Formats: sequence, C-alpha cells, structure tokens
Amino acid sequence: MNELFGDAIKLQPFDRILSGFDKLTELAVSISDCSKITEKYRYLGITGYKIGDFSGNCFINRYLPCEFYRVPMLIYRSRYLIPLVFRDSPESHLLFQESYRIPSLIQLIDWELHFNPKSIIIDSVANNYSYAEKELFVLDTGYLTFRLAEIIDVASFPVSKMASYEEFLSWNREAHLLDNGHKGRHSMILNIDNDREHTELQLVLAIIQNKYPHKQLFQLPQINRISEKI
Repeated sequence: MNELFGDAIKLQPFDRILSGFDKLTELAVSISDCSKITEKYRYLGITGYKIGDFSGNCFINRYLPCEFYRVPMLIYRSRYLIPLVFRDSPESHLLFQESYRIPSLIQLIDWELHFNPKSIIIDSVANNYSYAEKELFVLDTGYLTFRLAEIIDVASFPVSKMASYEEFLSWNREAHLLDNGHKGRHSMILNIDNDREHTELQLVLAIIQNKYPHKQLFQLPQINRISEKI
C-alpha cells in the first residue's frame, strides 16, 4: 500500500497525452494527492506543485514527440518540474510503495542535472507562482523512473553482495549498468579519477544503501587513477 500521512496514494489512468494523432493512456498521481506528496517531501527540496501543459520528446513514448495536458507536477528547488505521470509499469507503482524510492529519485535527478541536463529536460514553461522561478524546466520522469529501477530492481541485489570494486568492474562488463561512453575493449573500464564516472558509481552505491541501510557495501579505491589491463 502507498502510505503518505495515513492515506493511500494510488496511480490512476491518465489519458491527456497526444502523440501525433494517437491518444495515449498511462498513469498519474491524482491532483488531490499532490499537496500531501509536496508536504511529505518538502525536506528534499519540493517547494510546491502545479497543474500544467508541456510538450517534447520523452521516454514515456520512445522519444516520439508528445503533448501533455493538465499534468500534476512537483516543483523542485523552485526551478524544475517533476511530472507525476508515468509509464504503466511495476516500477511506477513501486515509486510510491517503498519509502526510499522518492529520496533516491531526487539523488538521481541531482546527478543527472549536473552531468546530463540536456538528456532529462524535456521543455521549459512560464511560471506565475511567486515561490518559484519565472521559467521552470520540465524533467523526463519516465526516463528517471526507468533508470532508478535499473539501479534498484536489477543491480541492487548483486552489487550488495560484492566484496570489492574489482568485482563490480567485472560484473559491469556484462551488466552495463555504468557506461563510460567509450567503444570496444575499453568500454567497461571505469576511471575512478574521472569526476563523472566516480560520482555516478557513488550515486549507485548511495541508492543501493538506501534500499539496504544496514548492509556494508564495498569501498571505492582512494587513488588518483586506475589503469587496468585487459
């Protein structure tokens, strides 16, 4: 059961999505639940919510152009909008069923905004609320929820059992959880001295720690550079 302040939060069918001539139906939080969610996660930087429209290419429809109407959206750090509309999938329901998922989602958002902002910002919309910026940037909740599920539902159990960073590297060559962008035989070699790669692995471990708070995870090596022979 989804519990916020004793009241269940249930995702409902949401059909105010157009892609070309197609009308899509996915899932969304009800407008009546937005204030409860806002208060619950205000400590994470949620400063309010709004109902609005946006458009763009996003994960929810395989990056085809979509238009969304009257979408409930959380306002994050007075600058970003987190649409509460999701693909009809198990991980969407789990987002509100397991208490560590929303804090983990915010951690993921912060990392993506720092390193990959263009990949998760769908649109920008004007704002008339006094407690937020005049321009708000809409985030791709569909992708973020999917990426979070990759970490929590696919990777968390095997990674929690690993004893060393080297064991993670070996596993990652097959699992491709982290991708450094290179091709060929160096594609799965992570450079711990690279800020992006180092902090992404730190993020993964932090999210897994959220799921297993009493589990001792492996430590990252404290060296300037890793060179690995294949």
